[in-house]
Amino acid sequence: MLNDTGIALAESTNKRTLTPLGAMRYSLAALFGGLALVVAAHRWAGVPLATAFLVYLACAYLVVALSWAALEPRTYRIAMGFHHAFIYAFLALVVVLVLMQEGFRPLPDWVLTVVLCVSGACYSVAGVCGFRNFIKWGRGGYRKVALPPTDAPTC
Repeated sequence: MLNDTGIALAESTNKRTLTPLGAMRYSLAALFGGLALVVAAHRWAGVPLATAFLVYLACAYLVVALSWAALEPRTYRIAMGFHHAFIYAFLALVVVLVLMQEGFRPLPDWVLTVVLCVSGACYSVAGVCGFRNFIKWGRGGYRKVALPPTDAPTC
């Protein structure tokens, strides 16, 4: 009961999780596709190469970490919980800035520092969850995906 993207039904819940094959596909697509986007952004959009690579590294880290964290429902819930915590903190910071800001001035340096610290803290949890699942996969922990029995006919 695996589909083409490598998504399987989890054993204990009805939540769908990724298989290692699906996580590998997402990771490789992000890594190689992102490099093509870096070259395109630099060549045709005039984005400085260093800026394009920094954005690429951040996006590739998020895709790889979250895709490998999605191998188990527990680690996926943890990673997504911290992702949502980052979103809430960012929105609260935007509200504070809107209330504090007088006119159209550039963002203060402390705002960028807070956003970087909060995002680093929240997304490092996703990275740890993804790294643990990657190590488990490397040791053979996901060799057989046991799917629950179903009464639906398969084609």
